[in-house]
Amino acid sequence: MIVGICVLLALGVIGWYLSDSLLGGDPGTSRNAKAQVPGPAAGEGRPASAVAEGKGAPVDRPASNGASSAAGSAAQTASPGPTEGAGATTPMAGGQGAPAAKAEPPAPSVAAVLDRIESAGDPAWQVTVSAEQSRLRIGRDRLRMRIASSRPGYVYVLMAGTDGSHLYMLFPNALDRQNRLGPGLSLSLPQPGWAVMAGGPPGTDRILTLVSDRPRDMTEAGLRPGQPFSEFDVPTLLKAMAAGGVGSVLGTPACPPGEKGPCSGFGAAQLRIEEAADAP
Repeated sequence: MIVGICVLLALGVIGWYLSDSLLGGDPGTSRNAKAQVPGPAAGEGRPASAVAEGKGAPVDRPASNGASSAAGSAAQTASPGPTEGAGATTPMAGGQGAPAAKAEPPAPSVAAVLDRIESAGDPAWQVTVSAEQSRLRIGRDRLRMRIASSRPGYVYVLMAGTDGSHLYMLFPNALDRQNRLGPGLSLSLPQPGWAVMAGGPPGTDRILTLVSDRPRDMTEAGLRPGQPFSEFDVPTLLKAMAAGGVGSVLGTPACPPGEKGPCSGFGAAQLRIEEAADAP
């Protein structure tokens, strides 16, 4: 009896194997300084604070059919796994039969926005930026930088604070709006009347300098007026970048009507500045 059953079972397995094999189944089974920006004084939780001079700081396969025993009974209530021999299957969470959760891509960051802007610049347009000091002591040292461009244009300086969650426009600002750079000239910032002091927390500031053919309006990318420095609303900024890329962030340049040729070109360079706690 036992032999007969075994023979029948063996014939059944062989038949299933041949059938499954014919169907194609498987018989077995990826350029830098943090300045203070308008906001509370250092140590109060803001990534940076800027001060205008004289102004203040603001993720068991069920038993096969016909099997006896408790394992077979339990298999009837368990969620079914992928069918053998059916080809490729969706990965399953261990023992549950549910598809594994798909990992979401990381959200873009403020630093990634600056990297993309720099990469989108005209490589033939040389912009150089240097800092008087690459390391600033929090609460003591001020940012001083010099900008030069191989072409004339309009200068914009954006700074991502040390916490990586804020983006400010240091220049132009409410106290210094004249951002035109003439041919063969360089620009020293800050200019008289305003200053940028290291305000903590310790870390690295990323400063992007952009020189554009024409003036640009970045309001639709979330730039909000401030005193003295404007600040981007980060959710609006990231939404603009996701929807339209660098062009949406930098806005539409003010090209004169009827002007021939492109007027949306720009060059860009980044600077990194280290902010450190002052040694006792």
